[in-house]
Amino acid sequence: MKNSLIALLLMVLALMVGLVYSVWQSRQVAIYELEVINRSGVTVQSVRLFGSGVQAEASLKPLMPGRSAIMSVMLKKQGGLQFEVQQGDSRIDTFIEQNINAIHSFHQQLMIEPGQRYLISNYEELTITD
Repeated sequence: MKNSLIALLLMVLALMVGLVYSVWQSRQVAIYELEVINRSGVTVQSVRLFGSGVQAEASLKPLMPGRSAIMSVMLKKQGGLQFEVQQGDSRIDTFIEQNINAIHSFHQQLMIEPGQRYLISNYEELTITD
């Protein structure tokens, strides 16, 4: 009888620990950082991070040639992540990831290059040589 009671208490304790852990895990917030580097020679009017997977969008403006800035957003548990760049008369927006659960790096760089080229790289993998 005593062993059964101990086993039952241990099982209830394990269930409680599992429940507390799952509630704690569901409340954890992931932060995504994007370093934007303007290498185009033309001023960028604005850059925006947004999407259905973002708690609140972030934006920066303007970004002069040769300058960089870091943007941060808090991610939801699901949804997409997009960026938008407005430079001169052009505006581009595209997905960084359609499903934020597929993001492997939460620290990335967006390089704005001459000729309206936009390159996204994982921060850890990128080496810049001038």
